[in-house]
Amino acid sequence: MSLPHLGNFSVHFFLLGIFFIDRPSPEKKEDNIVHYSEGQWIDFVRGLADPALALEMQSHLHLNCTACQALVASLSMVERTSSQDRLLPVPRDAVSRALAIFRPEPQPSFLDLPRRLAELLFDSTQQLQPAGARSVDQQVRHMVFHSGMFRADLQLEFLSPKRMILLTGQLSTRTSEAAIEEGLRVALTDGHATLAEAQANEFGEFELECRLQSGLQLIAWSPQGPEAVVMDLDATTSIRTDKEID
Repeated sequence: MSLPHLGNFSVHFFLLGIFFIDRPSPEKKEDNIVHYSEGQWIDFVRGLADPALALEMQSHLHLNCTACQALVASLSMVERTSSQDRLLPVPRDAVSRALAIFRPEPQPSFLDLPRRLAELLFDSTQQLQPAGARSVDQQVRHMVFHSGMFRADLQLEFLSPKRMILLTGQLSTRTSEAAIEEGLRVALTDGHATLAEAQANEFGEFELECRLQSGLQLIAWSPQGPEAVVMDLDATTSIRTDKEID
Protein backbone atom coordinates (compact mmCIF):
# COMPACT_ATOMS: atom_id res chain seq x y z
CA MET A 1 0.00 0.00 0.00
CA SER A 2 1.44 3.38 -0.98
CA LEU A 3 1.94 6.14 1.54
CA PRO A 4 -0.63 8.52 -0.07
CA HIS A 5 -3.22 5.73 -0.16
CA LEU A 6 -2.66 4.94 3.50
CA GLY A 7 -2.88 8.60 4.45
CA ASN A 8 -6.15 9.25 2.60
CA PHE A 9 -7.75 6.09 3.90
CA SER A 10 -6.76 6.93 7.47
CA VAL A 11 -8.11 10.49 7.20
CA HIS A 12 -11.45 9.32 5.84
CA PHE A 13 -11.86 6.74 8.58
CA PHE A 14 -10.91 9.37 11.16
CA LEU A 15 -13.77 11.52 9.86
CA LEU A 16 -16.00 8.49 9.98
CA GLY A 17 -15.01 8.02 13.62
CA ILE A 18 -16.24 11.57 14.33
CA PHE A 19 -19.52 10.64 12.62
CA PHE A 20 -19.95 7.70 15.01
CA ILE A 21 -19.17 9.62 18.24
CA ASP A 22 -21.87 8.96 20.86
CA ARG A 23 -23.48 6.44 18.55
CA PRO A 24 -23.97 3.12 20.39
CA SER A 25 -22.28 0.11 18.88
CA PRO A 26 -24.59 -2.75 17.86
CA GLU A 27 -24.91 -5.50 20.44
CA LYS A 28 -22.73 -8.51 19.80
CA LYS A 29 -25.67 -10.85 20.26
CA GLU A 30 -29.36 -10.06 20.00
CA ASP A 31 -32.17 -12.59 19.61
CA ASN A 32 -29.50 -15.22 18.91
CA ILE A 33 -28.20 -13.12 16.00
CA VAL A 34 -24.43 -12.53 16.09
CA HIS A 35 -23.39 -9.02 15.04
CA TYR A 36 -19.93 -8.10 13.75
CA SER A 37 -17.50 -5.43 14.90
CA GLU A 38 -16.69 -2.22 13.03
CA GLY A 39 -13.22 -3.58 12.29
CA GLN A 40 -14.68 -6.67 10.63
CA TRP A 41 -17.04 -4.52 8.54
CA ILE A 42 -14.12 -2.32 7.45
CA ASP A 43 -12.35 -5.44 6.13
CA PHE A 44 -15.62 -6.53 4.52
CA VAL A 45 -16.14 -3.33 2.49
CA ARG A 46 -12.46 -3.28 1.51
CA GLY A 47 -12.56 -6.88 0.31
CA LEU A 48 -10.02 -8.01 2.92
CA ALA A 49 -12.26 -10.28 4.99
CA ASP A 50 -11.79 -14.04 4.96
CA PRO A 51 -14.01 -15.42 2.12
CA ALA A 52 -15.96 -17.73 4.44
CA LEU A 53 -16.49 -14.92 6.96
CA ALA A 54 -17.48 -12.53 4.16
CA LEU A 55 -20.26 -14.93 3.11
CA GLU A 56 -21.55 -15.09 6.69
CA MET A 57 -21.50 -11.29 6.93
CA GLN A 58 -23.33 -10.95 3.62
CA SER A 59 -26.01 -13.34 4.91
CA HIS A 60 -26.24 -11.24 8.07
CA LEU A 61 -27.01 -8.16 5.97
CA HIS A 62 -29.81 -10.08 4.24
CA LEU A 63 -31.46 -10.54 7.65
CA ASN A 64 -32.34 -6.82 7.51
CA CYS A 65 -30.13 -5.85 10.46
CA THR A 66 -30.61 -2.08 10.18
CA ALA A 67 -27.70 -1.20 12.47
CA CYS A 68 -25.16 -3.20 10.44
CA GLN A 69 -26.67 -2.09 7.13
CA ALA A 70 -26.27 1.56 8.13
CA LEU A 71 -22.68 0.94 9.21
CA VAL A 72 -21.81 -0.83 5.96
CA ALA A 73 -23.38 1.97 3.94
CA SER A 74 -21.23 4.57 5.72
CA LEU A 75 -18.06 2.50 5.39
CA SER A 76 -18.75 1.85 1.71
CA MET A 77 -19.07 5.59 1.12
CA VAL A 78 -15.67 6.14 2.74
CA GLU A 79 -14.11 3.32 0.68
CA ARG A 80 -15.49 4.79 -2.57
CA THR A 81 -14.12 8.24 -1.69
CA SER A 82 -10.76 6.78 -0.75
CA SER A 83 -10.63 4.80 -4.00
CA GLN A 84 -11.18 8.00 -5.98
CA ASP A 85 -8.45 9.78 -4.01
CA ARG A 86 -5.99 7.04 -4.97
CA LEU A 87 -6.29 8.17 -8.56
CA LEU A 88 -5.12 11.70 -7.77
CA PRO A 89 -1.47 12.43 -8.62
CA VAL A 90 0.74 13.12 -5.61
CA PRO A 91 3.67 15.55 -6.09
CA ARG A 92 6.97 13.72 -5.84
CA ASP A 93 8.43 16.31 -3.47
CA ALA A 94 5.48 15.79 -1.09
CA VAL A 95 6.18 12.06 -0.97
CA SER A 96 9.89 12.71 -0.35
CA ARG A 97 9.13 15.08 2.53
CA ALA A 98 6.69 12.58 4.06
CA LEU A 99 9.24 9.77 3.85
CA ALA A 100 11.90 11.98 5.42
CA ILE A 101 9.58 12.67 8.38
CA PHE A 102 8.40 9.12 9.01
CA ARG A 103 11.47 7.10 8.00
CA PRO A 104 12.76 5.44 11.21
CA GLU A 105 16.38 5.98 12.10
CA PRO A 106 18.42 2.76 11.85
CA GLN A 107 19.18 1.20 15.23
CA PRO A 108 22.90 0.58 15.74
CA SER A 109 23.64 -3.11 16.25
CA PHE A 110 26.12 -4.76 18.59
CA LEU A 111 27.37 -6.60 15.50
CA ASP A 112 29.00 -3.33 14.40
CA LEU A 113 30.89 -2.85 17.69
CA PRO A 114 33.97 -4.47 19.23
CA ARG A 115 32.97 -6.73 22.14
CA ARG A 116 34.35 -7.14 25.65
CA LEU A 117 33.69 -10.10 27.93
CA ALA A 118 32.38 -9.01 31.33
CA GLU A 119 33.65 -10.43 34.60
CA LEU A 120 31.35 -12.75 36.54
CA LEU A 121 31.27 -11.53 40.15
CA PHE A 122 28.53 -13.72 41.59
CA ASP A 123 26.63 -16.87 40.59
CA SER A 124 24.06 -18.30 42.99
CA THR A 125 24.56 -21.81 41.60
CA GLN A 126 28.14 -21.77 42.89
CA GLN A 127 27.23 -20.90 46.48
CA LEU A 128 27.25 -23.50 49.27
CA GLN A 129 23.72 -24.48 50.29
CA PRO A 130 22.19 -26.82 52.87
CA ALA A 131 21.49 -30.39 51.73
CA GLY A 132 18.30 -30.51 49.70
CA ALA A 133 18.09 -26.76 49.14
CA ARG A 134 19.99 -26.72 45.85
CA SER A 135 17.29 -28.64 43.98
CA VAL A 136 14.62 -26.23 45.25
CA ASP A 137 16.50 -23.14 44.03
CA GLN A 138 17.53 -24.51 40.64
CA GLN A 139 14.60 -22.79 38.91
CA VAL A 140 15.99 -19.31 39.73
CA ARG A 141 19.58 -18.21 39.21
CA HIS A 142 21.11 -14.91 40.32
CA MET A 143 24.19 -13.58 38.50
CA VAL A 144 26.18 -10.36 38.77
CA PHE A 145 28.63 -9.14 36.09
CA HIS A 146 30.80 -6.09 35.71
CA SER A 147 33.03 -4.54 33.08
CA GLY A 148 34.86 -1.34 33.93
CA MET A 149 32.32 1.01 35.56
CA PHE A 150 29.45 -1.06 34.17
CA ARG A 151 27.47 -3.51 36.36
CA ALA A 152 24.64 -5.96 35.55
CA ASP A 153 22.42 -7.62 38.14
CA LEU A 154 20.57 -10.54 36.54
CA GLN A 155 17.93 -13.07 37.55
CA LEU A 156 17.29 -16.08 35.33
CA GLU A 157 14.09 -18.01 35.88
CA PHE A 158 13.73 -21.40 34.22
CA LEU A 159 10.16 -22.07 33.06
CA SER A 160 10.38 -25.85 32.92
CA PRO A 161 6.99 -26.72 31.36
CA LYS A 162 7.73 -24.45 28.39
CA ARG A 163 11.51 -25.03 28.43
CA MET A 164 11.89 -21.24 28.38
CA ILE A 165 14.15 -18.87 30.27
CA LEU A 166 12.93 -15.52 31.63
CA LEU A 167 15.76 -13.05 32.18
CA THR A 168 15.13 -9.89 34.19
CA GLY A 169 17.94 -7.53 34.99
CA GLN A 170 19.18 -4.06 35.77
CA LEU A 171 22.17 -2.30 34.27
CA SER A 172 23.93 0.41 36.24
CA THR A 173 27.25 2.05 36.90
CA ARG A 174 29.16 1.16 40.04
CA THR A 175 28.50 4.60 41.50
CA SER A 176 24.80 5.14 40.80
CA GLU A 177 21.93 3.03 39.48
CA ALA A 178 20.34 6.22 38.08
CA ALA A 179 23.40 7.06 35.99
CA ILE A 180 22.70 4.45 33.32
CA GLU A 181 23.17 5.74 29.78
CA GLU A 182 19.97 6.53 27.89
CA GLY A 183 19.02 4.17 25.06
CA LEU A 184 21.07 1.21 26.30
CA ARG A 185 20.03 -1.97 24.49
CA VAL A 186 20.32 -5.64 25.43
CA ALA A 187 20.07 -8.87 23.45
CA LEU A 188 20.09 -12.58 24.17
CA THR A 189 22.09 -14.63 21.67
CA ASP A 190 23.32 -18.18 21.29
CA GLY A 191 26.61 -16.92 19.87
CA HIS A 192 25.24 -16.98 16.33
CA ALA A 193 21.69 -15.60 16.20
CA THR A 194 19.80 -12.97 18.21
CA LEU A 195 17.04 -14.70 20.21
CA ALA A 196 15.51 -11.66 21.94
CA GLU A 197 16.26 -7.94 22.08
CA ALA A 198 14.98 -4.96 24.09
CA GLN A 199 15.85 -1.47 25.27
CA ALA A 200 16.46 -0.86 28.96
CA ASN A 201 14.20 1.70 30.62
CA GLU A 202 15.40 4.88 32.35
CA PHE A 203 16.42 2.85 35.40
CA GLY A 204 18.38 0.32 33.35
CA GLU A 205 15.74 -2.40 33.87
CA PHE A 206 14.81 -4.89 31.18
CA GLU A 207 13.18 -8.28 30.61
CA LEU A 208 13.92 -10.87 27.93
CA GLU A 209 12.57 -14.36 27.23
CA CYS A 210 13.82 -17.12 24.97
CA ARG A 211 14.00 -20.87 24.65
CA LEU A 212 16.30 -22.64 27.09
CA GLN A 213 19.50 -23.74 25.36
CA SER A 214 23.24 -23.88 25.86
CA GLY A 215 25.65 -21.13 24.86
CA LEU A 216 23.41 -18.23 25.91
CA GLN A 217 25.00 -14.81 26.08
CA LEU A 218 23.58 -11.46 27.16
CA ILE A 219 24.98 -8.52 25.21
CA ALA A 220 24.56 -4.88 26.28
CA TRP A 221 25.53 -1.89 24.18
CA SER A 222 24.90 1.81 23.72
CA PRO A 223 23.93 3.50 20.44
CA GLN A 224 26.89 5.81 21.09
CA GLY A 225 29.33 2.90 21.47
CA PRO A 226 32.25 2.45 21.87
CA GLU A 227 31.88 -1.31 22.54
CA ALA A 228 29.39 -4.05 23.40
CA VAL A 229 29.67 -5.92 26.70
CA VAL A 230 29.15 -9.68 26.56
CA MET A 231 27.94 -11.68 29.59
CA ASP A 232 28.38 -15.43 29.34
CA LEU A 233 25.29 -16.93 30.99
CA ASP A 234 26.86 -20.40 30.79
CA ALA A 235 29.76 -19.20 32.96
CA THR A 236 29.88 -21.53 35.96
CA THR A 237 33.57 -21.77 36.72
CA SER A 238 36.07 -19.30 38.13
CA ILE A 239 35.75 -15.53 38.09
CA ARG A 240 36.73 -14.17 34.67
CA THR A 241 38.65 -11.01 33.93
CA ASP A 242 37.76 -8.54 31.17
CA LYS A 243 39.33 -9.36 27.84
CA GLU A 244 38.77 -8.45 24.26
CA ILE A 245 36.79 -10.96 22.19
CA ASP A 246 38.16 -11.64 18.74
